Order: sequence, then structure tokens, then C-alpha cells
Amino acid sequence: MNRIAPENWYQIKKIGEDVTYICEPYIKEFYRCNIWHVRGSQSDMLVDSGMGVVSLTNWVSIVTEKGGPRNRGNRRYHQPRSGEEALLAAK
Repeated sequence: MNRIAPENWYQIKKIGEDVTYICEPYIKEFYRCNIWHVRGSQSDMLVDSGMGVVSLTNWVSIVTEKGGPRNRGNRRYHQPRSGEEALLAAK
């Protein structure tokens, strides 16, 4: 089994002016999840159903341009995966 470098894990495709599709191409297509980034005028929305194998916020810069998930001032609806709560608390 080949190992994929974290910086190559995600594939990013602009769908429209304010909509970006992010996927994990190394996950088998049947199991692959969709991640959508929608740019807003004051804040962005991220719909993340990814596998969580590689940190999205560390390797996809578009996610944190306006503060992204790390910005506690923005309302976010995100169910942390196991172990992620400790990582978020540390930042």
C-alpha cells in the first residue's frame, strides 16, 4: 500500500465563483466524502463530511482564510471526530 503525503491528500476544484469542492481522491469512490466550501461576504461555510484522515485546516488554506473553523466568533455546526476535540482546545 502506497503512503500519500498530507499535502497531496486533498483535491480542490472551483465549481463557481464562491463555491469550491474538496475531495479525498485516495479514498475509494464508494466511500469518498464530499467537502464543500462556500464563500460568504462576512464569513464562509464549510460542509465537511470527509474521512478525517488528514487535517483539512492544516493543508487546505481556503478553509482558514477568514478564520475558518478556528474562529470561535463564527457560528459553526461541526461534530468533532474522536481526538479532534483535544486538538481544537489546544489551538
